[in-house]
Amino acid sequence: MLLKDRIVAESTNLFVRNGVKSVRMDDIASRLGVSKRTIYELFGDRESLIVECVRHFYASQDEKHDRRVASARNVIEEFILLLEDWENMMMTNINFMSDLKRFYPAVFERVYSEIRQRGQERLKGSLKKGIDEGLFFPELNLDFTAVALMASINTIFASPSVYDEVHVSVSDAFKYITMCFFRGISTKEGIHIIDDTFRKHFPGGLFGQNKVRA
Repeated sequence: MLLKDRIVAESTNLFVRNGVKSVRMDDIASRLGVSKRTIYELFGDRESLIVECVRHFYASQDEKHDRRVASARNVIEEFILLLEDWENMMMTNINFMSDLKRFYPAVFERVYSEIRQRGQERLKGSLKKGIDEGLFFPELNLDFTAVALMASINTIFASPSVYDEVHVSVSDAFKYITMCFFRGISTKEGIHIIDDTFRKHFPGGLFGQNKVRA
């Protein structure tokens, strides 16, 4: 592995684990056994390194997802695996993303725009596949549907305290909203597969035993 790639990989691990704000360039240099000067020579400045790290992080998440969906039986199971991956990523990397948005807003907007576009294209491809398989309505507007789904997901994680009022966890809200979304765009056959697939992946029901927690 090239030194530049090693720096990106190790810096990403540190940023994800500790938050972007807490990790100093000295920490990265010490961890890798290189000088700060070497890092600056390779990346120019801290923000450029962070950009590369965020891209690396999401690329690695995409690779993990591609390996998981290889065994999916249909496009609906692919979607559920994708949504599980998104949920896990959002829930386990809160410090990383919140620090990025708070302390490096320009970097966040720049990289998030790239990620959003890539995510929408991935969703559109899967939606088209679902239409071809007869599971989603053929009249779907692919662009709008992909944007609407991503907006719904982002809203869930952007305002998690909203669900405290009804004693529902962010994870349960995520499952419930995405299930309703997919049922709404599915054919009769698609709904049957959605219900079976959700039961397989969430055997305890969407809210534990299909109830809102008291």
